[in-house]
Amino acid sequence: MSWKILKEKSDPFFISSKEELIREAYIGTISPVDLVLEPQTQDWCYAYEIEGLQFQDLDHRRHPKSARKKYHFVLPLLLFLLSLPMLGAAWNYYQRTPAKEELHFFTNLEENQGIISRRSAPIREDPSASPMPSTLAQNETVLLEKKYKDQYLIRHPSLPTAMWIDEEHIIPLYLFTNPKHKEEWSLFFDTHTRIQVHNLSWSNPPKYKPLTAFYLQLQNTSPRFVHHIELAITLQNPSTQMKKTTTISIMGNIEPANSVSIGTLWDPKTQELEYVTESHYKEMNERNQIGDRQWSPSINLDVQADFSEIIVQAVFAEIQN
Repeated sequence: MSWKILKEKSDPFFISSKEELIREAYIGTISPVDLVLEPQTQDWCYAYEIEGLQFQDLDHRRHPKSARKKYHFVLPLLLFLLSLPMLGAAWNYYQRTPAKEELHFFTNLEENQGIISRRSAPIREDPSASPMPSTLAQNETVLLEKKYKDQYLIRHPSLPTAMWIDEEHIIPLYLFTNPKHKEEWSLFFDTHTRIQVHNLSWSNPPKYKPLTAFYLQLQNTSPRFVHHIELAITLQNPSTQMKKTTTISIMGNIEPANSVSIGTLWDPKTQELEYVTESHYKEMNERNQIGDRQWSPSINLDVQADFSEIIVQAVFAEIQN
């Protein structure tokens, strides 16, 4: 599906993919105030309203000329007020994007490196920890080791060990490489996006009260073995505005282009629960590693919530070497 671009005083043209759109915005072919028609939609929007675009030309204070000659003064005022959040988003893009004179920092860098895009980027020892007092300066080059949710694990000569940094504070260079290499790096850093959830349902089996049993299958759409999977299970009830998210780790791997059911190993003595793929459970059973634990072909959770909707998605996974 193509993206249609309309620049002021120019004929419309088309861009074939979101990746090409990101690249054209970054090199300056597309400006924040150009109009963009997304695929399969009928609504035009400004380029700076599209998530993920970074611009060289950020003169977003300039507005496109209206097709009408006259407006009542109230309408421009309303449009200005409504545009304030968009201007804030454009300013955020400006903060992240290096100036043209700074582009020499991209020279002779590796695809698994990144450039700090903020004047002061906080770092963390752990993804869930509070930011440390020390920061990395804008345009510093770092080595990207892995990604967890919305944070990268990085290395830098000034740091005694690898640290975590928010993805909004860094420009990964693999985003600007050729399509084949970009696909390979995307598979490495965003492996969780290749895990899809299917056949989701739930019930309250008497055997495991007060646990709730969630039945599902995980499909690995990547060409590689995937393991260390983490699932975020979000329960919500719109009528009561209840929302609760639980993250669990899954033992076992998933073969390339394959689906597998997820179950629970329950220890009656300790009441501990372990979540494993069905294939991993069978391997453990063959090796007599189950012991007194009991197997259930579902994810069993003590949710303690009155929910009517559920969202399950992978938030982390790694390629198995």
